[in-house]
This record gives sequence, C-alpha cells and structure tokens, in this order.
Amino acid sequence: MDPRTLARSALVRVPRLFDLVSGPSRFRLASALGRVVEPEFRALPVLTARPDPLVLDVGANVGQSIYAIATVMPKARIVSFEPNPALHDTLRRVLARFPTARLEAVGLGAAPSDGTLYTPVYNGHVFPGLSSFDEAAAAGWLSPATIYGFDPARLVLEESTAVIRTLDEFDLAPDVIKIDVQGMEPAVVKGGLGTIAAHRPAIIAETVRPDSETFGLLEPLGYRLMEWQHGSLVPANGSCVNQILIPGPRPAAGG
Repeated sequence: MDPRTLARSALVRVPRLFDLVSGPSRFRLASALGRVVEPEFRALPVLTARPDPLVLDVGANVGQSIYAIATVMPKARIVSFEPNPALHDTLRRVLARFPTARLEAVGLGAAPSDGTLYTPVYNGHVFPGLSSFDEAAAAGWLSPATIYGFDPARLVLEESTAVIRTLDEFDLAPDVIKIDVQGMEPAVVKGGLGTIAAHRPAIIAETVRPDSETFGLLEPLGYRLMEWQHGSLVPANGSCVNQILIPGPRPAAGG
C-alpha cells in the first residue's frame, strides 16, 4: 500500500482530522519552522531580483501558498485570488498576518463571467479546498485512485456560483505568478496574456508539458519550460508536479 494514499484514506473518514491536517494551522506551523508546502517556492529568490516582488497567488485555497511565499521572501507583496466564498473568511484571517498581502475574492479566467463552482461532499462532509470550476477535477480528487475503499455512492458535488474575472482587468505588474486552479490554467493565462506580455513574470503552474495548452500560449512569448530540482532550475523533464516558466528575451516585433 502507498503510505500517502493510506493516510489520505484514513483522513477522509475523520473529517475534523482532515480539516486540521489540511487547514491553515498546518501551514502556519510549517512556515514557523522555515518549511514550504512545495519545493518550487524555494525558487522565488532566483526568479526575481526584487526584495519585495509582487507575487500573484491564483487559487489561494486555505492560504498554503501565502505562508510559503512569505517564508521564502518575507517582504513579498501578495495578491491572492480565490473564488470560493466558503474559504474567504479563512483566507482573510491568514492574510491579516501579512500587511503586504490582500485578497481578491474572485476566480480568474479567459473572460469575465459567473462560473459554476463544484465542491465535493464525501460522507456528508464538505471539502471546499477541493472545489474547482472543472467538474471532473472536483470529482477526481476523491476516487478509487486516491482513496482505498472509496464508495462512489457517498460522493456528491455541490454547485454554487462564483465570480470570474480576467487577470488583465486588474492592471497589475507581477514579478511571479503561481497558478493552482485544478485544470483551468489555460483559461487563467488566456485572460492574462496582456499582463504577461507586458511584465514577463515567471510563472509556477501545475503539470505544464511541452504539448500542453498552457505552454502553447506562453511559448510564443519566449517562455522556457523549467523545473526546480535539487535547488536549481533545470530544463523540465516532467518529473515534478509543478513546472516553472521562465521568460526569455522578448520576441521580435511581428515575430
């Protein structure tokens, strides 16, 4: 048995323990110990020369990335985007600890709209941290592949309406953008191509492959696909969950 799957299987059967282990208290403790939720956050000082970079946290969830960014770069300015109303109070409590951070209580997409947000409910317990605008992604985290003894009859998806805006509407000049939106990365990038082209931030995103739609949008802007391995940026080979897109020289006009 896979130890991580075994642990996850036990946690979903004890919802209060799941909330404790996956909630902001865990990440606050990790930050106090100098730890980050994912190793790619260690790359931040390499990705920008600014001591106080503007970092966009797209898909803030319960604040794990906020703690990680502040751990690695304490002077970073953070703008977090999170569409799920069930998480906003939690995020505001987290952000209150960081005077240079703020919450935009919306999702980012390819165009302004109202979107359907899907939230998994298993065994009668709501898991707002697993919500997604992608119905398949919302349903897929709790499945036979991730939970031993999974019972599909106990899983339902709650639907709610959330506001979606585009990154370009916010007129920001980011140094780094972290995107974790469970399969909706291309939509976020499409709605932010003006911002990305103008300011050329480094981008940290999940499961970006050379043939992915996300990379197809960014490669014409001169972006290279890299990964953070053993404390260094190296060309991506798909061995990491997250990839880092690095802007190269600006493409020639008309190219």
